[in-house]
Parts: sequence; structure tokens; C-alpha cells
Amino acid sequence: MSDTNHEPETAVKIKIPFGLDFDDLKLALDEDGDVCYDGKTIEKVCQASNLDISHFTNGPPENLWHLIGVWYSAHRKHGGPLNPIAEEIFAPE
Repeated sequence: MSDTNHEPETAVKIKIPFGLDFDDLKLALDEDGDVCYDGKTIEKVCQASNLDISHFTNGPPENLWHLIGVWYSAHRKHGGPLNPIAEEIFAPE
């Protein structure tokens, strides 16, 4: 039986503005172990990609993690250095 309320995923291309690097996200863990990041960096990516920021700020957390994960994957693919926090977040279980 299929879930009729489930919308199909659509591929979204993100554009990273020139001069913006993955490390500009400033991923960190707070004292509770929650992931912190620089929201202005996400805003810049959304602006450059013509994406509605509210999709990431008000939508399910998976939206934001998918955006960061895709960016990190491209960052690594193009020779970017490891980011220990991203490695922890996106490590296969």
C-alpha cells in the first residue's frame, strides 16, 4: 500500500557563492551535544541558489541536514579538508 500523503522528493541544486567555504558554517557542538552552525552562511547559500530559507529554518530538520550533507560531500569531493563535526554527523551507522 502506498502512502498517498507522501510527496516525492525533488532534486534541488545548490550554488555556493564564490568565496564561501564549508568551514564558514562554523559547525560546532554545544555543551548539550547539539550541533551549532552559522545561520548567515545558510542564508547566503539559499540566496545564491534561489531557495526559500524558511524551507530550512522552519521545515523539518532533515531539510537542513540534507543541504549541509550535500555541501559537505561536494566539499570533500573537490579536495576540501575533513571537518570533524561533519564527519561525526554524517558518519555511516
